[in-house]
Amino acid sequence: MLKDRQEGLRCLHGCALVITICAVYQGWTALLAWTDWVRMAEPFSTKIYFLGVFASALWICHGLRGYQSSLGNLDWREAARIARQQLIRVVAVLFTIAFATKDMGVSRIFLCGYIGLTAIVLVLANRFYPPLLIRCFFHSARMRTIIVGPAAELEGLAEWIREREYLGIQLVG
Repeated sequence: MLKDRQEGLRCLHGCALVITICAVYQGWTALLAWTDWVRMAEPFSTKIYFLGVFASALWICHGLRGYQSSLGNLDWREAARIARQQLIRVVAVLFTIAFATKDMGVSRIFLCGYIGLTAIVLVLANRFYPPLLIRCFFHSARMRTIIVGPAAELEGLAEWIREREYLGIQLVG
């Protein structure tokens, strides 16, 4: 039951990151088109880069597999470390697209601006999304839990469960 809730939190966080990263890209593209800060060369297509952003977001979801047990209590340093790994995936995909398509129309300011904005958003999302998702999905669905076993082993197990009470597990005895 605890493992299922951890996996559920990881999946919810991954979905939220996919939506957020894609929304940041669409917002950044719309902002630059509206303000005309950066002029792109004529053959530039934002659609292929959007597909790259979406693919990198899915890759980010896959990379969350090792963090399901700690997502609920990330501090700023850990959120920044995870965001750095996620940002490397975004950069790798976007620069691979630019290199593979030999796209001369993409602006470095456009890509670097998006990458910088995504770095900030990823740190904030990794820090604040898990507690928000926990409150929305697990806080009201508490599972009252009783542990049965030898007293010597129960104290360590009870402490381990108390550290994960954020997942909606309430130890009652």
